[in-house]
Amino acid sequence: GSTCNSSAAAQMFPVNSLANMDARDHTTEDRSEFPEHVLKVYKSDQTCKYLLIHKETSAHEVVMLSLQEFGITEPSTNYTLCEVTVAEGGFVKQRTLPDQLKNLAERIGL
Repeated sequence: GSTCNSSAAAQMFPVNSLANMDARDHTTEDRSEFPEHVLKVYKSDQTCKYLLIHKETSAHEVVMLSLQEFGITEPSTNYTLCEVTVAEGGFVKQRTLPDQLKNLAERIGL
């Protein structure tokens, strides 16, 4: 991934409590051979990475990939993916995305 600096689209934040892990197996059978989307993910220090993702990639998988790209070795259960938007007047709105949410490029305002 590349490093960049600008305003946030999706951001990864540490969470205070451990989230319930989804125990089912993640399969890649339904995925196309090549990722269809690029997601720009920010850490809380505003550094960011561009991640290539499939339509079927879940928010939890984005967190795991982000931790790998940012070189973070803490458990993925310590982090969550959030959509961050800045409205008129500089009002910042943050929404936590469920771990199992897929089709991220179309569901969050990119």
